[in-house]
Amino acid sequence: MDKGKRKRAQIFGFKSIAGGKDARRSIEQFLEKRNQDPSEYLKKAVRGADRWVYEDKEQGVELEILHDHGDGLEEPIPTVYLGINLFEVPMKNFTDVLAVALQIADGLVQTKVSIVGHYFILSACLPADDVSIEQLDYLYKSMLFQRDWFCDTLFKEMGWKEGVE
Repeated sequence: MDKGKRKRAQIFGFKSIAGGKDARRSIEQFLEKRNQDPSEYLKKAVRGADRWVYEDKEQGVELEILHDHGDGLEEPIPTVYLGINLFEVPMKNFTDVLAVALQIADGLVQTKVSIVGHYFILSACLPADDVSIEQLDYLYKSMLFQRDWFCDTLFKEMGWKEGVE
């Protein structure tokens, strides 16, 4: 990808959103809005964090939501993390894929790309104080849009027809 031709993901139809009150309740409402029982997706709390793993069959993604209470930190900073798997890390031409992925990731808005285990992950994190269901909705919709943009752009740059080769 030519450095002079970097593009940013174009996000349309989103507005500024005021915060809520209780992060856990906002997460539960976020799942309830999708006609899901939050307790069904709540996994065992890990080191001071509540974790939900929701499979959104309509969008074809597994969404992980962590509500980290900030326990163990000198100055606790509660956060909410959202993450979705993009695709498995290819071993063939890995350095080329990584270099192109990092260049494309520069165009992401409020999200980042990471490698976790054997997956490229698209994720975002926000302060848990006053997080609202509207903020979670906005971030999730933004992540879905950027997932498509990121993967389409990467696959095109790598010359892949569909998916990772």
